[in-house]
Amino acid sequence: MDTSGWIYDLGWEAYPHLREEENALDMLSRSLPPEHPDFLRRKRSVGKAYGDAGLLREAKSILGEVLRVQEEVQGIAHPDTLDTQEALAEIASDLGDGDGAVSIMQSVLVTQSGTSAFTQVEIENTRMHLAEIYDRFARFTEAIEEYQRALGRLSELLGATHRGTLSCLDNLGICFTHAGRYPEAIEAF
Repeated sequence: MDTSGWIYDLGWEAYPHLREEENALDMLSRSLPPEHPDFLRRKRSVGKAYGDAGLLREAKSILGEVLRVQEEVQGIAHPDTLDTQEALAEIASDLGDGDGAVSIMQSVLVTQSGTSAFTQVEIENTRMHLAEIYDRFARFTEAIEEYQRALGRLSELLGATHRGTLSCLDNLGICFTHAGRYPEAIEAF
């Protein structure tokens, strides 16, 4: 998909970060083939920039293109491929597609768990991202279960006072608040 014309219609001044990403991609396209990992990472950045600008359908399209090439060239378990899947989950969530976002994040979590390329901390961070999506779509029971599981593992791996563990605890408290479980929220905070 050629996205070069979209930004001109929107006005560069409204999206300076997007312009920078588009320019960087343009420069890379002159020296790298479209299946090169660096080109794909930059194109993913362009897709994310479109999402940040609120151009969600365009972001989804760009990220979908990147994902198709990454799966073919790098494989489904490659960290870059999984990063693109996470970006697509974020866009799906922003578009209001909770089931789609959850499905993507569950797939990422299963893939990460099935390979030695990822640390347990990375896996638990993905679990927290899945819990955030559950929380956003008022699937509180599932969100709390995932936060609690991540909190337990992060406490073991990093310690109870590590900022990653404390961040998970904070997110769990926020989720308890969203679920109307105030005594548990107070305890978490």
